[in-house]
Amino acid sequence: MHRYSINIDEIVVREIDGTLIILHEPSGHFFSAEQSGAILIALLAVPRTMEELVKELHARTTDAPDRESLRSDIQEFLNRLARSQLLIETE
Repeated sequence: MHRYSINIDEIVVREIDGTLIILHEPSGHFFSAEQSGAILIALLAVPRTMEELVKELHARTTDAPDRESLRSDIQEFLNRLARSQLLIETE
């Protein structure tokens, strides 16, 4: 089962007006996240499975879509993190 986390050893995170700005220092890539994206960033401080991410985000957001839609949205977010070299994926 895949587990996902943020590459915390290589990033700098700042919050500006409710938006998280994340810099991957080695590459210089920037990433921003608001609302549920910011929640996911916090959740990814420790390795989590997709099921854990879906369950936690669903529990923490009042306007969360159904779990399948949420899973799709989370996968898209994880893909964006991976493209910015911010995601660690382990088995």
